[in-house]
Amino acid sequence: MCASSEKHQEVGKELQESSKSAPSSPPTSTARRNRGWRRPRFLPNPYLFGRRAGTGSTTLPRIRPTKRDVHVLGVLVLGAALVLSSCTSSGSLHSLPTTSTVPAKKAPAGVVNVYAATGANRLTGAARQARPLIYVPESLSDYVDVIDPSTYRVIDRYRTGGRPQHVVPSWDLRTLYAANNLGNSLTPIDPTTGKIAGPNIPVADPYNLYFTPDGTTAIVVAEHLSRLDFRDPHTFALRKSVSVNCAGIDHLDFAADGSYLIASCEYAGRLVKIDLPSRRIAGYLDLPGSSPQDVKLEPAGKVFYVADMKLGGVHLIDGATFRAVGFICMSRIGAVLQSASSTSPRGRSSRRGITRERAPTWAASPRTAASSGSPGAITRRSMPSRRSTVI
Repeated sequence: MCASSEKHQEVGKELQESSKSAPSSPPTSTARRNRGWRRPRFLPNPYLFGRRAGTGSTTLPRIRPTKRDVHVLGVLVLGAALVLSSCTSSGSLHSLPTTSTVPAKKAPAGVVNVYAATGANRLTGAARQARPLIYVPESLSDYVDVIDPSTYRVIDRYRTGGRPQHVVPSWDLRTLYAANNLGNSLTPIDPTTGKIAGPNIPVADPYNLYFTPDGTTAIVVAEHLSRLDFRDPHTFALRKSVSVNCAGIDHLDFAADGSYLIASCEYAGRLVKIDLPSRRIAGYLDLPGSSPQDVKLEPAGKVFYVADMKLGGVHLIDGATFRAVGFICMSRIGAVLQSASSTSPRGRSSRRGITRERAPTWAASPRTAASSGSPGAITRRSMPSRRSTVI
């Protein structure tokens, strides 16, 4: 292929030079002898390339194909036949449509997607009755703002307790809980009305709240107390506390089979792994110079993503071996998406509500007094609040 193109380039140069020196029309025989004019040794072969369209049969000279032309043509035809036969045998050549129905390809055996039940139009049960509202805890003002995303207005605001940090759906998605860690309480919220559903529930230092994938246990992340409290998921009665040797424990996620969890310790720069059946610490993993925050399991259920605000990236942690296997460098980030728990067909906590930490949120405009508790228009700016929940 390369040799043929080089030959064409040489012929093209020859034609270009001859066209510069040659007259516009072929000279007479006398002029040919006097000027040394000769016909270029390459002209398009009408037997190979056809005649020029619309000019008749006298435009191009009738030159008979040489033996070399015939050989080249034979090689090209033979090569094309081989290519077509190989494509047909391998099945890569598309055939004409037929009336037979080709069955859809099935997913390879063993492929896991822990978020398979979180696609569009997959809401079930109580989640289908919830109002589409955004709940924004204002940590420094002890309020939770309720925003209507269709109008971008704060439609309600109520006091929950000291320093609300997160708004978390229950395992059955029937109740939302505002976690007030300085107020040592959980405020129940009815997602069907967007209103407070009852009195605060006494719970020690609830910075964050999770539910095990099977829904049998609530886990209260007591950040100031440096422990995880395993509680009844309905009454929140304490069952067991697991103290950890790392400051700033705040976020966690579960293994795909629910056998363990991995939690981040923001101020200690390390992670902790806890065996769920025994509720014992399985080990620590130090991440030097880091400030780990949100923890999220990948869809395949093997690697945990850990957002690091200080290093500006995401750590990749192998859950089984509990070792760092990579780091994705990003721009300076606060956290990755944090999701609320519910049930999926695989027994994994699926994600139907979403909370985001330290992301830009919709805040009340200066026209609305923060202490008045009255709804108002909202503008795009950062709020004192760090977490919000979309239901």
